[in-house]
Amino acid sequence: NGSEASSTEWVLGSQADYFYAEYFVFGLNGSGSFGARVDYDFSETIDTSICTGQVFELGGEEYAASGVYLDTLTTAEGCPQEVQLDLAVHEFTLVSSAILPDNGLLTGAIELEIETNSPDVLFNWSTGATTEDLSNLSAGSYAVTVTYGEDCVEEYTFLVPAGPLYELPNAFSPDGDGNNDVFRPLFPEGAPIEVLSLQIFSRWGELVYEGAGPEAAWDGRYKGQPAAADVYLCRLVLQLQGEQLIIHGEVSLLL
Repeated sequence: NGSEASSTEWVLGSQADYFYAEYFVFGLNGSGSFGARVDYDFSETIDTSICTGQVFELGGEEYAASGVYLDTLTTAEGCPQEVQLDLAVHEFTLVSSAILPDNGLLTGAIELEIETNSPDVLFNWSTGATTEDLSNLSAGSYAVTVTYGEDCVEEYTFLVPAGPLYELPNAFSPDGDGNNDVFRPLFPEGAPIEVLSLQIFSRWGELVYEGAGPEAAWDGRYKGQPAAADVYLCRLVLQLQGEQLIIHGEVSLLL
């Protein structure tokens, strides 16, 4: 009534997961109070991912491995807040790269070995190819952009060298030990080259061996007997891409 005086006061407090407030009423006829609870979420979950080589920063800490991490931070209002970080790392590793040279017949190749936990990996080569490996390449530089995970990108450049079209060994030892027992021309695997003629001559010009085809090889014998240790002359005729190539060389027979 009009003969009473009163005053009010709010008192704030907090518990683990909510604010509370009490309203006190003071008057001539006594005092009373009532309370109110206001729920407030002090926790937050961050669900995110990063790429290989990246880190995620939270509360001054850096995280680079997949996992679940907990931290307590302070909000802009000065309140403690528990943060849960669910971090996934999209992993990608180029384990190895095998580079095959080009011998002038588009025999170059790039073969990659990768490790990743991403189900979808996209390759975009400078040639326009989208396969993991490349073949039938000429000598030169080749770049690839690899996309994986959630917009993760890796870039690599490979050099395919120029290699020999053929190789003629300069020595062999037909001693029956299973190592370098015959003399034959060597070619890159799969090269479309045909041996039309392989001839071996002594230093005096005597023909001691003649063969043709993929099995052409001199075993170091002449007229059924072991030839003498010496330097012999070689004449090789090849067929490739419609052209004939004549090659001369020397080979030492070692005993």
